[in-house]
Amino acid sequence: MPDERRYRLTDAAMQPHPYLDVDYPSLQEALDAARRWSRNRTLDLYQASIGVEVSTERGDWRTLMLPTEIQQLDLISKG
Repeated sequence: MPDERRYRLTDAAMQPHPYLDVDYPSLQEALDAARRWSRNRTLDLYQASIGVEVSTERGDWRTLMLPTEIQQLDLISKG
């Protein structure tokens, strides 16, 4: 049985996010975590840019979404 996909958040440099480096079981949970983290924070453009990676069957990570401003992630997740 293949492993379940996992998601993780990246920073603007496409490295694991320094505060949100957790494996999330779904894309929606990852995006929700990014939104919760960003609330009530004054973020510069670099800090406000978050990307998403998805795990592969071999255990590698692939870019799912390039780093973009958190507000833009809201638009993407709403379809």
